[in-house]
Amino acid sequence: MKITWELRLDKKTKAGFVPIRMVVCWDGHRLRESTGLSVRPEHWDGSYVLSKPGSFNTVINPKLAGLRQVAEDAEHAAGREHRRLLMDELAGLLQAYLKPPPLEPAPAAVQEAAKPRRAKLGLFDEGGLYDEWVAEQRAKSNQHSGKATSINTIKAYKSTQQRFRAFEEHRGKPLKLEEMDLLRFYEPFREYVRNTMDRKLNTFGKYISHLNTFLTWCEDDRDLPVHRQSHKFVAPSRYVGVEALTEDELVRIATLDFTGTLREKIYSLWPAPTSRKKDLYKLDLTISGPRFAEYAYQVELARDKFLQCCYTGLSIQDADTVGPGDVHGDIIRWDRGKSGNSCHIPYYDDTLFKPVALAAKYAGQSEQLVPRCPKVNAYLKLIAQLAGVTRVGVSTKIGRKTFVTLKLFQGVPSRMVMMATGHTTEASFNHYVGVDVLALVNQYKKHGPNRAA
Repeated sequence: MKITWELRLDKKTKAGFVPIRMVVCWDGHRLRESTGLSVRPEHWDGSYVLSKPGSFNTVINPKLAGLRQVAEDAEHAAGREHRRLLMDELAGLLQAYLKPPPLEPAPAAVQEAAKPRRAKLGLFDEGGLYDEWVAEQRAKSNQHSGKATSINTIKAYKSTQQRFRAFEEHRGKPLKLEEMDLLRFYEPFREYVRNTMDRKLNTFGKYISHLNTFLTWCEDDRDLPVHRQSHKFVAPSRYVGVEALTEDELVRIATLDFTGTLREKIYSLWPAPTSRKKDLYKLDLTISGPRFAEYAYQVELARDKFLQCCYTGLSIQDADTVGPGDVHGDIIRWDRGKSGNSCHIPYYDDTLFKPVALAAKYAGQSEQLVPRCPKVNAYLKLIAQLAGVTRVGVSTKIGRKTFVTLKLFQGVPSRMVMMATGHTTEASFNHYVGVDVLALVNQYKKHGPNRAA
């Protein structure tokens, strides 16, 4: 799904404001929907309203982010139900967001009782200060890509909130901004995460990283009394390697032949449909029947969807969107859906990476290079079993990491690989680099001086 915004310059008012229109493209559909919002063209940056006097950016940007979230959630919900999102359905959801049904006014006494009382809420309580910060993060748009904060990022913030609430229960009293220093908070929390929770150092670093961003917001945006030692809170990060396929494991998966004996093995492992209905006997559940044929096709498609991630370094969300129109000769040009960063992905076949041959297999079958497979990760468990891959858990998440790792072992400079993945810093890129010990030793021997006899 691609979401953009248009300014209706043909409807400019005498005061210089123009309406903002939302344009949503997905699965061959294009929906143009009026947002009911207006902006001066000089205050518009293509995706959001700039923070300038009289721009009303604090009012308009959250509404634009909310509309984007409604559209993306609708597509995600339709995908879970294995159906296509309809235009009328999406239009109705967007209008419902813009014009919610009016609420009946409650009596004055009830309204007063319903008002939240900040003094009684702790930092990490539901509806407390941390929740306000999360709400602002949800409404913000990335200044470079114009995209709203991802759902997974918000989930991570909420998970951190639950961890701090559990720590409050563990210590027996609530956390306060003015008391969060090194001795009373940082060290006890590190001890709690590392020893009581038995979590790794990087997990502690993730919680502190979220906390530091929250505390900066409290201090800079809300002018609250944050303890000065909070600036010394270090969010440690230790490289521990990531799960990625070796070259041999990738080849074993890529060379699976879904005919002959392998097809028979898939049939033996097939969880055939079961039902108490009397007409179940009418279904053809044999190896040559249509039910198993569809199942076998989905298994093979899941393998190929995973290979697309391994061959291109695309996340599964981006792989489900990239189409022939994004191919320019030997390069796929793509803006990552998560960050909006530009990617220049090699699109030619070599002895290991074969994205062109893979796409040719499904040419003309869908708008994507490789059709979508709704249950891809469920089928990948079977794929790993068929290929004899047991060292790592095979899922779409390790496809991108496999691309990075194997490209580096092929000798491609890291900066060039980063141009394909869209990473802008070495630190974020390194989180995708796995370690193949055998390949590592071979590289040392290849590039090092000859060993003495």
